[in-house]
Amino acid sequence: MLWFVLALATAFFSAGEAVLFKRFFGDRPPYEMIVWPMAWSLPLFAGYLLLSDAPEVQQGFWSVMAVMLPLNMAAFLIQTWAIRLSPISLTVPFLSFTPAFMLGTGYVILGEAIPAQGVAGIACIVAGSWLLNRAPAASGRTCGAGAALLEPFRAVYREKGSMLMLLAAFIWSLTAVLSKKLALLGTPMYTAAMFFAIHNTLMLLLIFGFTRVSPRCLRERPLAGAALGVCMFGQIVFHYLAITLVAAAYMIAVKRLNGIISVVFGRLVFGERVTLWRTAGACVMGAGAAMIALAG
Repeated sequence: MLWFVLALATAFFSAGEAVLFKRFFGDRPPYEMIVWPMAWSLPLFAGYLLLSDAPEVQQGFWSVMAVMLPLNMAAFLIQTWAIRLSPISLTVPFLSFTPAFMLGTGYVILGEAIPAQGVAGIACIVAGSWLLNRAPAASGRTCGAGAALLEPFRAVYREKGSMLMLLAAFIWSLTAVLSKKLALLGTPMYTAAMFFAIHNTLMLLLIFGFTRVSPRCLRERPLAGAALGVCMFGQIVFHYLAITLVAAAYMIAVKRLNGIISVVFGRLVFGERVTLWRTAGACVMGAGAAMIALAG
């Protein structure tokens, strides 16, 4: 179960990244927020490339990377925007939908079969989203039983951060599958380092070239920026090591247990009001992700 340990480590680094984002850089626009992890993790990825021998990659490696780059950049920006707009406990848990989406994208791109137990996992994830939004909905106007049942789902649409995170989850379902394909065409560590060295460089060039953000901003909060860079580097490395060992949907399912971790962090770090409904919702969504993982 080495893949499970690696995927769980990915979940912790992912949740830590979200917390650092909101704690130290939540007052900045999304396109400015992402400068710190991109810039501070870049030397780590570049350093690996410089200190290691480049392996031979199979045909199609660079074309898959060309498809992944714009998708990953878009998902990163959307996810950052969602974290900035809404409480972590109402945004990050929605990334649990990624493995549900991957039951389709994994089958189409990698030919990974959809297990029957995966359907139960999807049901848990949807039920978890209902519970997650139950408390905000309950505080609204009085309505009939049928309307009350649907009200939490309507709350998802009213919470802009949740909607944005759902969109990010779908894009991640594509990039996660493609990342496995890319890693299989090369090696996990080389693929991770090469992809994100290029990805981060392009993101920084676009931000510095087309916005008012200046590289001088990196002088601010250097310790927080360095910690954010380490979290991003750790998340990516463990992701690529784990995803080549098991079906992509299973690995991402365990990674999305970061929803549960984020609810706890949101309470401890930000004092967010984490009700029983919200905690139960995150746990049920995590259980659904675990069911998909155990199906493998």
